[in-house]
Amino acid sequence: YENWTDVSGFLAADPRIIPHPETIEEVTYSELRELSYMGASVFHEEAIYPARSAGIPINIRNTNRPGDAGSWICPDDGASPSHAYITGIAGKKGFLSLSFEKDVGGDKLSFGRKVLQVFEEAKVMVDHVPSSIGTMTVVVDAGEISGKEESIVRRIRREIDPDHITIERNLAFICLLY
Repeated sequence: YENWTDVSGFLAADPRIIPHPETIEEVTYSELRELSYMGASVFHEEAIYPARSAGIPINIRNTNRPGDAGSWICPDDGASPSHAYITGIAGKKGFLSLSFEKDVGGDKLSFGRKVLQVFEEAKVMVDHVPSSIGTMTVVVDAGEISGKEESIVRRIRREIDPDHITIERNLAFICLLY
């Protein structure tokens, strides 16, 4: 499948930030989806599903420069071997993290499930969950939790009784493709 656009393929960085970024020759469907979710805008993350499900490679081409090779988006199992250097960078702003600390004792197995269940029932998608024993951080889109933050914190205090809660605002994610 060829997708003709105004750039010569999938760029390694945002040209509004990095002047003249290189074109990525080949990425997998999974890599493209992750970079698109994190802000790379040449291809919407959900637009690849029909081609991906059929195993059809996608070639991103430039309408204004039809001689350029473009970028190939390939099935996850058909990609060239990865390189030992960073191929692409994308980023997305507007995240918030809530960290919960608790001496979990005998409640080690249910601590994480209980925290995530509160977010699920509040219909707030969780983007990232770094954790260790007794500490769990939930990273969410700040816009998605807007208006629900206080009720989520109250419910977690009631159901989990954490020893400490920390909230950090104005966070960004950086996604590196290597």
